[in-house]
Amino acid sequence: MNSNLAQRLIDIPDPVQRNYAITAQYHSLGVDLADRLGKRDANWLIFGAWASHSAGKFIRGDLVPVSWGQSAVAQGNLAIICDIGPRFARFLELSDEVPTADVGGAVAQEQLLTESPALAEAFACYADAILLASASDDAALRRRAQLILRANILIAHHEQDFADPLVDAAIPLGGVAGILGTRFVKITTPDGDLDVCRDVPRPGYLNGGQWPAPLDDLSDDRLVALVRGYGQTPNTTRYSNATSWESLHERMGYITCFFRAYQQDPALFQLPAEG
Repeated sequence: MNSNLAQRLIDIPDPVQRNYAITAQYHSLGVDLADRLGKRDANWLIFGAWASHSAGKFIRGDLVPVSWGQSAVAQGNLAIICDIGPRFARFLELSDEVPTADVGGAVAQEQLLTESPALAEAFACYADAILLASASDDAALRRRAQLILRANILIAHHEQDFADPLVDAAIPLGGVAGILGTRFVKITTPDGDLDVCRDVPRPGYLNGGQWPAPLDDLSDDRLVALVRGYGQTPNTTRYSNATSWESLHERMGYITCFFRAYQQDPALFQLPAEG
């Protein structure tokens, strides 16, 4: 995704059609990255396509009976892909330009990918995961899955921090009104819409399980620290619900558990259907 493509998204006047284009762009980039990571684990872009699809329901007015917040959601949907899309596009270019073993070093020299500590660590994790793309033993599959989860959470933190003023604009009153506004926040998945006011459920693809096997017992110390840093415990989704979507900390607690639970759902790799 180069600057010309970002401009083409900006130039789409209708927010609904623009949302469809953004969702498709996330999906395209996400599939390209998945090809490099081994296709088993959903990367942030794959989740981003479903998040954009979820935002589209809000933009079209499917979730809220009035036009409250829809313009802010549309602006946020556009702003986020214009910020993060070119970074992933550059990462994909680097993965083609240099030998696989050198991708991590190339990432470390790329300003666009190291603008913040969170971004630098995230893309370093993706680079390390690429080295394990063809691995088949359990230890390597566990290591790769946990690297990808750590990267996904770090990218989410960057994106949610970037979007924080836009979330405030979409839910402008705060306090009790913010809590009430959170009742309209849904995340669309292949299982249907998830209510962020409730704890992250057990995903359908795991047939009663909470986490995919490589993410069941977290052995990556930095990943465990991230999970705990958002008020979550490594073995349960209890208290993962976000009572106020305006709170960055609460959003990240929910997103962290959601990413971990759904990361290996094969249905996520499908392009969400329009409408």
